[in-house]
Amino acid sequence: GVCFIPLIFTSFIFAFLRVPKKFTWLVVSFCVWASTFVNVIYFKFFGGPISLWVLKMHFQDILLVKGNVNFLASSPYMFLSVVCYLFCLFFTFRFREVKSSFNFLLVSKSLFVSFLSFLALMTFLMHRSPVVRSTMGVGPKISEKNAFNQQVIVSWYEEMFLSKAEAGAHSYLSFSEARARDVLLEYQGVKKNDTKTIYNKDYPLVRSLDLNLSKAKKLRSELGLPLSGPVNVIYFFVESLRMFELLQPELQKEIFPNITKVLDEKSIFFTQAYTSSVVAGQTVRGMFSTNCSLLPNINQVATYIGKPSLNAFCMAEHLKNNDYKTMWINPHHKEFHNKYIFESFHGVDHFYDMRHFKKMGAKKLKFDYGYEDEDFYRIAFKTLLKESKGGSQPFFTTLLNTGTHSPGIMVPGFDLSESLMNKTVEDPNYRGYLSQLKAFDISAGKFFNDLFKSKLADNTIVVFMSDHSIRYSSFYDTNELQKNESVFRIPIALITKNMKNPRKVNKQVHQVDVTPTVAKVLGYPVKATQWMGRGLFAKESTPFVYSQGSRLHFRKGNEVCYTKIGDKVPSCWSLSDGQDPLVDKDISKVRPNIKNIDFFRDLIDSQHYYMNLNRFISNEMVQSNKVIN
Repeated sequence: GVCFIPLIFTSFIFAFLRVPKKFTWLVVSFCVWASTFVNVIYFKFFGGPISLWVLKMHFQDILLVKGNVNFLASSPYMFLSVVCYLFCLFFTFRFREVKSSFNFLLVSKSLFVSFLSFLALMTFLMHRSPVVRSTMGVGPKISEKNAFNQQVIVSWYEEMFLSKAEAGAHSYLSFSEARARDVLLEYQGVKKNDTKTIYNKDYPLVRSLDLNLSKAKKLRSELGLPLSGPVNVIYFFVESLRMFELLQPELQKEIFPNITKVLDEKSIFFTQAYTSSVVAGQTVRGMFSTNCSLLPNINQVATYIGKPSLNAFCMAEHLKNNDYKTMWINPHHKEFHNKYIFESFHGVDHFYDMRHFKKMGAKKLKFDYGYEDEDFYRIAFKTLLKESKGGSQPFFTTLLNTGTHSPGIMVPGFDLSESLMNKTVEDPNYRGYLSQLKAFDISAGKFFNDLFKSKLADNTIVVFMSDHSIRYSSFYDTNELQKNESVFRIPIALITKNMKNPRKVNKQVHQVDVTPTVAKVLGYPVKATQWMGRGLFAKESTPFVYSQGSRLHFRKGNEVCYTKIGDKVPSCWSLSDGQDPLVDKDISKVRPNIKNIDFFRDLIDSQHYYMNLNRFISNEMVQSNKVIN
């Protein structure tokens, strides 16, 4: 395709514009090859083809994540692709050279080089192609369109023109504002006759929350927190931490001994938590969902990047209104993905990024993502102690490490056991990830030990969670459902020093549930908010939803569904009470519930509708929360 498709295009350009064929062919063939090359790198990390909006909004990220790009591109097959392209160039121009005067020797050489290129390419395809592997019965079943048989430029064309036409028809013919409102209210768990909901024609999602300290006492008592007075809040994000590894007994013992102890003795641990942040801009999507209790603009550009001034009432602003010091601590650039702009606009006043850690003498990571976890957590704790000195002002802080960021590389001094080394011999990336997690566990364990020894912990709640999950293959035997679940499952735990009844809660929850739950613990009233989460302790769970192009994934109650690449309808399973789809294998497959499929497809469109119109909540409603106290 890289050789011959551009030749056809070149002929049309020459016929109409008289542009030299050699120049046109070079440009077009390079664009076709380069776009395919980029698509493969993206597919390796995110598990799906790269969308045009991702390319437009994240192209500048290459300079900041070049280490990860280089790692993903540095494989024998990617090198083979470069070689094949060079062979293609050689063959094309040699063929043009001998076209006018036939020379048997030159033609033979050109054809021989072409044959070698073709043979190498076919060998690669036989080994790696999803279609071939599926046909041979050694890979997952894939139907119709996939990364192999649909050229990425064709996908971009469809995204630019065909999808816009389809979206327009859907918006104006079958999708109404009333439907968008009803779908979002249903997801929010709000009944139409709820008197606490502010029914406003333009902002139907806004509601007031009747919170106060007397209502918060029961939760505070259960968590071992003071029954009166302010409580410090730490949103403790761990970069790319999956729930899958935390559930493996072997890894709990070797990789997570310290964090496992904290979770077992000091937390209420929600073991079936989901994230909808699994595409470009994953970290800022996860932070947005958690802090602002909204879905992360699924299938479109991350809110931090595309809509940093979105009207939204988020946790930092809520606590700033109640005289909290609001902080953001991360050993990377605060400007990356517009974090500084969005967080400043939504209530954060104090930022400690890589400049702060550089001044404190932290050791940089191999790839340019910030500083090692050991130094990060040590300096972060010192920073919290300094900012809370005197205890006169409570604080809220977002804490996010970078030591567990991909690519997975072995951390010096954190080798794996011989058993794990042998099991990961064919996957150095996953081996490196486990080494990074081991280093994180030691560093985070020291952070919690220091915290629990200090007076600061007496009135502090830590929400331990991941910003997002990550796609890694594992040596553990997993089925189709477990592989899908591992991509969307994260840990969420409420940690306190004096937890009265530490336990695991085996119920479905979502990132958007975090902020409404913490707000109930604190007890400060909320006059107007757009929060969509129902809360971690709610009787009815907040559903999980994600969409990658036309592939829809969701879980509602006991029905969990995932769509294979190329399929139009998801495959679904029915859970029995107490079952965990990430752990249990004897889960029955069922026919999809068409009503649920329609609901979640409409939910994706509904969040786009309100996001693009900036109508989750008005700025005046957000500001109205300032005058409560």
